[in-house]
Amino acid sequence: MGLRYFSNQLKKEKYTVDAEQLRVYFPYQRVLEGMFTIYQSIFGLKFERIEPPYKWVGDLQLYAVSDDTSGEPLGCFYPRYVPREGKYNHCSPSSV
Repeated sequence: MGLRYFSNQLKKEKYTVDAEQLRVYFPYQRVLEGMFTIYQSIFGLKFERIEPPYKWVGDLQLYAVSDDTSGEPLGCFYPRYVPREGKYNHCSPSSV
């Protein structure tokens, strides 16, 4: 088990804070959009959700990233946070 797991356990025991219960206040899509807003402001980027050319799962999202000033494309990425067997489940929107 990793550092984040033990950190969460410490918060539960010492401060009575359960990160899993906080999830309801931070919905995945809203947090993702908030993160994009911050990155756009700090780094001068633009994030645009586009339709993936191929989906291997139904809820797959694809984002294009470009320079906000010039419009030059910088890349694309799939923000896919899913639990993996044997891993601490701290990032999964499906576990909310």
